[in-house]
Amino acid sequence: QVYAEVDHCCTALSERLDKQDFFFGNRPTELDALVFGHLFTLLTTPLPDNRLATIVRSYSNLVHLCQIVERDFFEKNGGGSSSGNGEGDYDKLEELVNMKSLEELNQVPT
Repeated sequence: QVYAEVDHCCTALSERLDKQDFFFGNRPTELDALVFGHLFTLLTTPLPDNRLATIVRSYSNLVHLCQIVERDFFEKNGGGSSSGNGEGDYDKLEELVNMKSLEELNQVPT
């Protein structure tokens, strides 16, 4: 049942993302960060059973989202491989996400 739910969630996310790099425009938002965190964990954590990663990998646009976020925000100096050593550009990611949030707040009538 868990595998069916993961597949169902991935289907919904994949359909919403479609062919875009990010869910809402050309810059990442909180949703992109949230989805990346969950999917990247499933894709990179060694587990005795690979089924969750296999399900995620069947959605190429979701894998592409993870690759973009990893490349742009977590690879040191824009090259190499993310090692999980905490040396990624977290400030840059947080700044972009917060800037988008502030833009959305400014569009709300007061």
